[in-house]
Amino acid sequence: MIEKITVNTLVDNGLYDKRLKSEFGYSLLIEYGKEKILFDTGYSNLFLQNAKKMAIDLNTINSVVVSHRHKSRSGGLPHLVRILKNKTDFLIEPRYFDKFSKKLGNKIAPGFIDHIDILKTYLENHNMIIINKREYKYKDGIYFFLPYDSQEGRYPLNKYNIRNALVMLMETQVGIFLFLGAAHSRFSMVLDWFAERFPEKEIETVFGGININFKRQRDVEIVKNSMKKVKINNFQLSHCSSIKEYEFLKEITHNVYFNGSGKILKYS
Repeated sequence: MIEKITVNTLVDNGLYDKRLKSEFGYSLLIEYGKEKILFDTGYSNLFLQNAKKMAIDLNTINSVVVSHRHKSRSGGLPHLVRILKNKTDFLIEPRYFDKFSKKLGNKIAPGFIDHIDILKTYLENHNMIIINKREYKYKDGIYFFLPYDSQEGRYPLNKYNIRNALVMLMETQVGIFLFLGAAHSRFSMVLDWFAERFPEKEIETVFGGININFKRQRDVEIVKNSMKKVKINNFQLSHCSSIKEYEFLKEITHNVYFNGSGKILKYS
């Protein structure tokens, strides 16, 4: 089992280390043993600049998680693939390369994510793992969960209804850690899966964005009910989370914090 981990926030909405910069995006570097996982790449190449100031060499990473198609999560990917020298595993959500609709003047036209041709060319030199199962075991102690949101499957894909995102779980001797791609309205689904898959276990820390639709009381109650099924010791809220989610979670548990660019947390 994984003994200890270090979670480095390369970029986030907030700022923790004043030497760095923040942006509307999210990127983590997770270290355990000799392994390094890059979880999302932020909106631009800022995660690379911040990593350099943090004395982190991203050419030593073993795996890259592309959890979500929004540019705030994968906009930096074209910048990353240009610099990688070693063959790397890319764990990608299943519809990442699908066409989606976008506005072109007053019309709706089919389109792709930015730099799609460049990405496909570069990724051919790496090991692409498209995760299209509800649960996928990557390595010992590392699992991925793929929530399914009916809204995304019901309508033509566009940037407004992109909702599905990979969730990564790491089971360590210190505890279980959850890394959220983007829990738009599906945080309850993530918790229900955890309670079913890991009964009697608790979550040490949840990292990432939680977005709750407070305009619909039913959605709020669903999340509250799901949270009763699982004990969560800490939240490190990041991109996608607002002060509303912070205050909502604070009513349930005291250990709720905002993350930020440059924050480093070590668990051993």
